[in-house]
Amino acid sequence: MNNQELFLKQKELLDTFLATGAITREQYEKSLGTLKEKMLGEKADTE
Repeated sequence: MNNQELFLKQKELLDTFLATGAITREQYEKSLGTLKEKMLGEKADTE
C-alpha cells in the first residue's frame, strides 16, 4: 500500500468520524491538513 492509498483510507476514517459526530469540523480540518502534510508532502493551508 502506497502513501496515496493509505491517505485515502485515513481520510475515509476521518469522514466517518465527522459524519457520526465523533469529531468536530474544526478537528476534521486540522487532522486532514496534518495528513496531507505528512503523507502527501503538501503544505498546510494557512488562513
